Formats: sequence, C-alpha cells, structure tokens
Amino acid sequence: QQSDATSASISMLSSRLQELGAIIADLSSRQHNLQTEGNRLNGEISSEQAQIDAAKTKRTEEHDAFVKEQLDFDNSIKACEKAAELLTAHYGDGKPKESSKPAWMALISNLKVVAKVATKHHHEIKGLTQFLQQSFLQEPDFFNGNGAGLNDVHQDSTGEAVSIVEQVKNLAATFADDKQSSIDQEHELSAAFDKLMEQKIGIINELTTQRDQQQSVLNQVNQELGENQNAERTAKETLQDEQAYLSRIQTQERDTTLIYGQRQQDRAEEKQAV
Repeated sequence: QQSDATSASISMLSSRLQELGAIIADLSSRQHNLQTEGNRLNGEISSEQAQIDAAKTKRTEEHDAFVKEQLDFDNSIKACEKAAELLTAHYGDGKPKESSKPAWMALISNLKVVAKVATKHHHEIKGLTQFLQQSFLQEPDFFNGNGAGLNDVHQDSTGEAVSIVEQVKNLAATFADDKQSSIDQEHELSAAFDKLMEQKIGIINELTTQRDQQQSVLNQVNQELGENQNAERTAKETLQDEQAYLSRIQTQERDTTLIYGQRQQDRAEEKQAV
C-alpha cells in the first residue's frame, strides 16, 4: 500500500515538474523578450536625451555668439558714428581743421573697430582700408604743437574725404541692418530650439511610459517565474525524497518476503523431521 501510494505521488510529482518546466520555459522566454524591449527603449531614451543635451549645448553656443555679435554691432555702430563725426569735423569743408593728436588717434581706433567688424561680415571697405593704411604711414611726430599737422593724402581731396565719411555712414546703416538680421535669426533659432525641445520631450515621455509599462509587466513575470522556480525546486526535492522512500520500502518488502519464505521452508523441514 505504501509503495502504491508513493508511486502515485511520484507520478503526480513528475507530471507537476513537466508542467512547471513548460511554464518556466514560457516565462523565461517572455522575460527575455521584455528585457530586450526594455533595453531597446532605454537605448532610445538615452539617444533622445543625448540629442537634447547636444541641442542645448549648440543653442548655448549660438546664443553666446549672438550676444557677442550684438556687442560687436553696437560697438561698430558707435565707432562709425564717432568716426563720421570726427571725419566731418576734420574734412567738413575740404580743408583739414586743427586737430589734437588724441582726437586723431581716437578716429583711427574707431575706424579699426569698424574695419574689423566689416571684414568679419564680408562688407566692402576698400576706401576705408586705404585710408587706414595711409594713416599708418604717418610718422608718430607728424602732429605740430597745436595738432594741425595732419598731412595725409586726404587733406588734398575734398571728394575723397567725403567718400570716406559716406562709406563710414553707410557701414553704420549696414551694421544696423546686420544687427536686426542677427536678432531675427536669433528669434528663429530660439523658436526652432523650443519646438525641437517640445518634440524631443514628448518622444522621451512616450518612450518612458512604454518602458515603465514594459518594466511593470517584466516585474510581474519575474515574480511569477520566481514562484514557479521555487515550486519546481520544492517538487524536485519532494520527488527525490519520495523516490528514496520508495526504494527503501521496496528493499524492505523484498527482504521481508525473503525472510518469510526462508522461515516457511525451515518450518516445513522441522515438521517433516518431527
């Protein structure tokens, strides 16, 4: 009876182990698929975040360049206005006026600023460049005591002097237009950046929602897998115990039967001897 009951238990446990094996195989497959999908979503989230970080860095660089460029335009416009004022005062009627050396040096300094910014933005400054080059050829002591020694070539040509003044004024207007164009471009870049951020954040939120849903399912699968693995381990241990017990009682049954048969034989021989 014990052997039959134990054999039935072993059969039931074997069936249970087969069932658990199939369940564990299915859960393991789902676990692998969910982990793969989760890793893919995490990779996409990281990629999108990296793009956001790169876009922020680029936007910061663009904005810093814009601020610097605006400062250049402001300085160049002021330099143009000051240079035009000094040139007009010096060449207003075609005859050079008395001028102090500091005033002339201030003019040259302003024109250098204008030339630098104009060159940077590829504006034509041929006349201005010639004026500066000729100014550099002057001896440091060309000024007389009252500052009237400005003996450059422009003193002999009213039209040429006026041309420089007009070019400086035109450059001031051009710089003003460039400044406004830079402002408009900054607004466009800022709007494009905001739109990009909105799109990227939306994508990240969507991917994060999908990832969290996948993770929730994965957590449930992991829990079920753990429970079934524990049940499988318990069933295997129980099966081993049942198999060992069946082996013991079968051995005991064989030994007891053998002893009983031997005693019957001994008793028969005793009866015959009597």
